[in-house]
Amino acid sequence: MYMIKSGIIFFIISLIFTINSNSQDFKFPTNKEGEIEFLGNIESSYNKEDLFDKIKVWAISNKQTIALENTEKGNIIISGDIQGKSSYNIFAGAFNETVQFILTLDVLDNQVSYIISDFKITETYQGYGTKTSTISMTERKLALETAQKEKQNAEQNDELKRKKKKEIIENCNGKIERYSSSLSEAYKSLQSFLEVMNSTLK
Repeated sequence: MYMIKSGIIFFIISLIFTINSNSQDFKFPTNKEGEIEFLGNIESSYNKEDLFDKIKVWAISNKQTIALENTEKGNIIISGDIQGKSSYNIFAGAFNETVQFILTLDVLDNQVSYIISDFKITETYQGYGTKTSTISMTERKLALETAQKEKQNAEQNDELKRKKKKEIIENCNGKIERYSSSLSEAYKSLQSFLEVMNSTLK
């Protein structure tokens, strides 16, 4: 009886997690190479010179680094970073993610076109010591998709023993939760960044 109840409880928890993890609130655009990349155009009321100056002021005031600028050609390359996922536990310590990217802007009279690419997520853990690691955001997206596929395969594999199936599903659930929350926060921060950039340059 205990084994049956445990199995039912595990099934319910797994089902709830599946519903939550599948209702992702992010969808990253990708280029032809499969890399995450945002493209866009902003119609503006400013001329080329004023737009160029406005972009520089906006970037500096938001603590973004201007890596390259060419006033004559109207090109600006910004090395950007924004806050991603963060958490704190009194026992485990602080965990923070920073989303880094390259923003390339082409400025014309009354128009700015942009490409945001080369996304990376830098994870910093501060607790029992400090640990930092960096991963491509495209790699994280692929890792999420792999974990989701592995979970689906385990659920559909009737030849797996119950204990092994449970281990695989629980392991995949942990990965899915971690990668989903990381990408979700990164997506929200990027959307906010784009909204501010659009409203500033219009």
